[in-house]
Amino acid sequence: MTIAQQLQKAIDECGQTRYHVAKHADIDYYALARFLDEGRDIRLSTVQKLADYFGMRLTQPIRRLKK
Repeated sequence: MTIAQQLQKAIDECGQTRYHVAKHADIDYYALARFLDEGRDIRLSTVQKLADYFGMRLTQPIRRLKK
């Protein structure tokens, strides 16, 4: 599961409105909406704020390079 998918799942399952999440995570509501609705990229600082809000530690599996 990608970091974006982890965030989207947390937002979808939290039971709060997008506005509530954005306000309490101290991020721009429209950036959050574009991320969720259009699959747009968000800044790393925004990702960190969302992770902090949800108490998440986001990781992605390490892929080994082929020799």
